[in-house]
Amino acid sequence: TEKTFILSLSPTAKWIKGSSRSTERDALVPAGDRDSKKLGVCRATYKDGVLPSEFFDGRCASQDPKVGTLRSYEILVDPAAYERKQGKLIKGQINAAVSQAQNALTRLPDPMPDIDTAQEWVTILDQAAKNFSGAMAKLNQKIMRFSAGTRGRLSKSHAEAIQGTNLPLMKARMRVSEFIEVEGLKKTLSDWKLKVDSSAQKASDLSANDTGAQAIINELNQLRSEVSKASSSVKNARNRKLARMGLKGYRGLLKTIVDAMNSAEKKQPAKAR
Repeated sequence: TEKTFILSLSPTAKWIKGSSRSTERDALVPAGDRDSKKLGVCRATYKDGVLPSEFFDGRCASQDPKVGTLRSYEILVDPAAYERKQGKLIKGQINAAVSQAQNALTRLPDPMPDIDTAQEWVTILDQAAKNFSGAMAKLNQKIMRFSAGTRGRLSKSHAEAIQGTNLPLMKARMRVSEFIEVEGLKKTLSDWKLKVDSSAQKASDLSANDTGAQAIINELNQLRSEVSKASSSVKNARNRKLARMGLKGYRGLLKTIVDAMNSAEKKQPAKAR
């Protein structure tokens, strides 16, 4: 039969799940042509057996007019040609995943304008990294189905894509996070400075016989305790830039508080001491 004749010419041919995609059509084991188009062989489970049919123009059609076009079928392909086509397709998918992730990096503002924008970019970069990792995982599953030689070539492209894209995404995420940390610390220091300046001003406005000196001292003492505690957490921060900036700012605040406390204590009446 025609089917036996083709198999004898193509001992390495294999059956794969059929579709109308060009990847499968281009790898068909040739069974002739019709209207200048390649004719192939397909098969489908039919009743209690297998029904051989012909694959033409993206359809598997039985020569039995009672059966007609088959929806679920397999086609006979040349494995080497099929791998070449699939490999090219997967490389295209890898490039597409890389391009999508790189697009996020290209649009990343530099310098970052404000914390709100940075927070939005944390979400964007996290989603880009998640999409990229997901695409790479799916492609890796496909790669594992190929022969050793093809798998090695695709795995190399896969690894290069991960190294060239995932690492920049991670670094960009770290830069944005650092910006948020630093700007957050700047705001914290600014808020503390307003509190400290307010209390220090109260201390400087005291007169020598002002009985409210003790209240100001208590207020400054509370601020000193809270600022000192915050300073300790900054000292342990992993971000060196954050720690340097924070410690410098906190030291200045502590000095202001101590100076204000000394001034208030000097003005405190003897009976209040």
